Amino acid sequence: MIDPGVLEIENIERHLLGKFWIGKPKVEGVKAWLVDHGMDGTRITTHVDSVQTALGFHQDADLVISAIDTRRDRDAVNEWCFSFNKPAIYCGIYPKGVGGHVFVVPHPHDACYMCAELVMGGQYEEKLPLSYGIELSPDFSTFVVPALSWAIHSLSADTVGFALAYLQQHDVEPQIYIKIHTPWQDVLYFCDKQTTAAMNGYVELQKTMGLINTVRMIESNGEHALQIRRSTIALRLEQSQVCPFHSRAISLDNI
Repeated sequence: MIDPGVLEIENIERHLLGKFWIGKPKVEGVKAWLVDHGMDGTRITTHVDSVQTALGFHQDADLVISAIDTRRDRDAVNEWCFSFNKPAIYCGIYPKGVGGHVFVVPHPHDACYMCAELVMGGQYEEKLPLSYGIELSPDFSTFVVPALSWAIHSLSADTVGFALAYLQQHDVEPQIYIKIHTPWQDVLYFCDKQTTAAMNGYVELQKTMGLINTVRMIESNGEHALQIRRSTIALRLEQSQVCPFHSRAISLDNI
């Protein structure tokens, strides 16, 4: 486990650690929690350090699971995984817990995290509010966002499911798994007419079959957005022709 951070008060509502661990390294607290719940502590290695520094000690890893907020650090994980062709799973919660996604990358040389970001368009990138996980009342005291913990735990369970399936050598497809907990949220944007027509056909098919409509297309400013509500959707992850890791025409300096 790698995390340079300590537990902050705003983490409490959504974290398995309690107030005792405020100001102390998260990874040490999680290790203590795991040992208390039956895990062998000698099999758990912790690093209160950056991923850029600590990943180098684990070239024998079977799988990397990333739940990092910052784009720079996620890119560093992706670059390391690509260098050694290490399978990885990237999970991220959306602001206010409206949903989240899991990028399943079993073979980075075929399609990597950057390919997934290019598909998604990065519309959620670096838009987390400063009060992520909490709200500020008029007197500047803090209170938690209701049910944010549930949203995170729900996506974490999906992430664990993908991880166990891979480690148990089941067939895990490269994919972008998106889960939305709330009414309509944009998840993808389209400009080309062929893709837009195909998605509109899929929406109409739901109606024809008498299914509750959980997917729809809307048009805004010349773009077509795919929206989903209270459901999941999985997109096949394929190599992007403009990914810096897969295109010789683009330098890695562009990352």
